[in-house]
Amino acid sequence: MARPSRQTAASSGPSSQGPRVLLLLCALALVLVGLVMVFSASMVKALEAGKPASDFFTDQLLFVIVGSVVAAVLWRVNYRTWVGPALWIIWAVAVVLILATAVMGTDNYGAKRWLYIGSVGVQPSEFCKIAFLLVAVRLLLDYRSGMVEFRASMVRVLIFLIVPIAIMYRTQSDLGTTVICAVGIIAVMWMGGVPRKVIAAVLAVCVVGGLIAIFGTGYRAGRLVFLDPWNDGKGGYGTGYNIIRS
Repeated sequence: MARPSRQTAASSGPSSQGPRVLLLLCALALVLVGLVMVFSASMVKALEAGKPASDFFTDQLLFVIVGSVVAAVLWRVNYRTWVGPALWIIWAVAVVLILATAVMGTDNYGAKRWLYIGSVGVQPSEFCKIAFLLVAVRLLLDYRSGMVEFRASMVRVLIFLIVPIAIMYRTQSDLGTTVICAVGIIAVMWMGGVPRKVIAAVLAVCVVGGLIAIFGTGYRAGRLVFLDPWNDGKGGYGTGYNIIRS
């Protein structure tokens, strides 16, 4: 068996682990800050309900433990698996979840974003973020390898990315998730070596669409009150109240 070259051996050394360690540390920091915020925000509510102050914190900590175990298991899966045939199963599940949420989702404040299976509630859009990101990687790989021509690639992008994301946005009124998906796809394009002109064009379309989504909807436009919280229509005692005092 041939020995690995010096370049290959070096690429798998400690220095190559730097970005991964940094990513894990960032995720750990977010989790810890999240736990602190959950405890701070829920302590009084738990006490008012006659429960221990750490009741909601304990539940959240359980989710963190379960999520960490699942992440550790998925980390052991070869990365090529995620862009193989299994990817289309993941994509199909994501689309089914979007449609199921549109039909059977729970309506909260005029938006259907949660799907309850018994007493367990899930937010399918969180799963869709990962699914659509993986699809973007696969479509770019197919194009760069010459398996699919440019026009066919654009058709595939339309069918497998734009249409389901548009349906998700329309049915769930979730601009935040839509923006995250768009940023992820643009990041894939940038890291995949897509020409800057194409990326700039896609970015411009996303910005225009985002502005239309914000200013075309009253409640989203109302969130811009942070620019001038005293001008909230109630002399600083409406939607600008908390912003002014913070």
